[in-house]
Amino acid sequence: MQAAELANLKRLLAAEEGWELGFILAQSFAPLPADAALAELIVRQPAGLHWAVETAQEALLGALTAWSLHYEPLAELPQPLGYFANLRSLSLSHNYLPKLPDNLAELRALEQLQIHYNPLGELPESLGQLSLLRSLSLNSCSLSQLPNALAQLEQLQALVLMDNQLTELPRALAQLQNLEKLIVRGNRLKRLPEELCALPKLRILDLGDNQIDRLPYNLPQMSNLQMLHLERNQLSASQKRNLSRQLSDVNIYF
Repeated sequence: MQAAELANLKRLLAAEEGWELGFILAQSFAPLPADAALAELIVRQPAGLHWAVETAQEALLGALTAWSLHYEPLAELPQPLGYFANLRSLSLSHNYLPKLPDNLAELRALEQLQIHYNPLGELPESLGQLSLLRSLSLNSCSLSQLPNALAQLEQLQALVLMDNQLTELPRALAQLQNLEKLIVRGNRLKRLPEELCALPKLRILDLGDNQIDRLPYNLPQMSNLQMLHLERNQLSASQKRNLSRQLSDVNIYF
């Protein structure tokens, strides 16, 4: 396909804003060039993505850097994941996705993973092999425990696990030396491991809507902490007063 033809095709797709037209044109011009803008237009919907996988459109899938899919059923992630060599951002919500595949590490360029309102139940150990991951958000995924492998995510800056069924956090998370934001609101936590209070870069800690009745003795030693959420826990009035005095420079919400 010549450059002028490709430009016209992209303009036509964008003007129509209809993935059906893009899908028809994609079939007509296969194999497609490795063009990221065209890739994101065509694989906007699951049928287009499956078509690209089934017909081995490696150039198309290799050009894809971000994929978002919301309120569309998805029984599993398309395989092989190795086709998505340059995927940096994956966002899925309300898809009835039952699990993440064991070969998740094949998404080796992934930097942001956001999965919300999917009944995952558990996470694969391979999640810890996403060495470039900076942001992980898994809200309302029916998680009752976390794998220790998460501690291998050395680049992780934000970990968001709202509205799950977690009763504890792994002590191994203390190895996340670049973590700046930890949000575990809406779980069933009773304790925060003392080890996590040694996270050197943590600025935001959200423990709201849990069952915490005691905080680690070394929590006041978190030198970079700026915001602490503790709403709707089981802390006594005296505990709250002491904490407010010890963390006078921190914005605390009870």
